[in-house]
Amino acid sequence: MKTPREILFNRHQAVEPKLDAIRQEAVRAAADVNRRTAPGRDFAFAAAVLHALAAPFRELIFPARRIWAGFAFVWLAIVAVNLADSDRAEIAGRKSGSMQSGTLAAWKQEQKLFSELLGPAEAYEADKSESGSPKPRSERPPTQAMS
Repeated sequence: MKTPREILFNRHQAVEPKLDAIRQEAVRAAADVNRRTAPGRDFAFAAAVLHALAAPFRELIFPARRIWAGFAFVWLAIVAVNLADSDRAEIAGRKSGSMQSGTLAAWKQEQKLFSELLGPAEAYEADKSESGSPKPRSERPPTQAMS
């Protein structure tokens, strides 16, 4: 006994070459349409790059454009203040040149006063070198513990 599938195949076997011809014609027509409407390979790379650049713009910048505009304004204000402040620093630097000689004279006078208070520098250096170097534990004087 034949299955329903075999019966259907036998019935439509005569139409199969016609269906194959129709299928080939449809595939050929679709291929022609794709060839005519497909962008050139040169433009495909450029389009991919533009799409890659446009996606972050659409997702990150465009929804919050007021916030980004605020950030841009704040940065421009910071740059303007910085430029104005650098002009003031240059002017102050020119004025401080004359003040540096006075500051240097005051520092030298202060050094003189310190040397008078401390005494001769050689004696001070000798004391400093003797007490500054650590001695071995065996040479240290014994310390008395407080009870």
